[in-house]
Amino acid sequence: MRVNRHAFLEHMEVMRVRPSDYVTCVSPRALGAWVYGYGYVDESVATIWRSTARHFSGPDCGDAATRSLLLYATDTLAFYALVSALINETISLNLLSKPSAYSGKSWIDASKDHLLTRPGMVLGDSLVVNLTHQIHGYLNGLDDIYPERGIMERLDLKCFQDFLRNKHNSPLASWGNILRVFYAEDRDGVSAFVRLWDEFNRTVLVSGQG
Repeated sequence: MRVNRHAFLEHMEVMRVRPSDYVTCVSPRALGAWVYGYGYVDESVATIWRSTARHFSGPDCGDAATRSLLLYATDTLAFYALVSALINETISLNLLSKPSAYSGKSWIDASKDHLLTRPGMVLGDSLVVNLTHQIHGYLNGLDDIYPERGIMERLDLKCFQDFLRNKHNSPLASWGNILRVFYAEDRDGVSAFVRLWDEFNRTVLVSGQG
């Protein structure tokens, strides 16, 4: 059997030694959010994620992140167990990257309505930190499958960050930290993100000020 070297596998190998390249906290939920964002672009990664749950005993409705948390005493142990399971599952399934049916539309634009009405369906926990991890995973997926779009959407997000920095006189803060400090960490912060993103689109992107 021919072994396919999936780009996702390379990310997981780096995740195992330098998780801070991808996530801000060593937690299965952070990793799950990142993978979910990547899987929005790459259907094969969504398949890998669903299949990885079989590596952990737990409730039928629980995904791999939830099951790993229930099995291990700390977030750190659960995180590294989940990374190892994702690596093993990626090798076992031996899939090729496959653009998803949703990948033609920006994750942010496609998710806005659900972020406002049912954020838990998109983020698991309605936390700004999960939002940032999903968007980072989505951008990593774009880098691998649609690199030109990845460059453009990273630029848009950088301009959005500059927009928030100017709005709140916080020249060094990330957009996620600005949301947490000036709005909220929970559902209210996620709603603020959608509102501010729309404002950014109207006043910066559309007007060409960015």
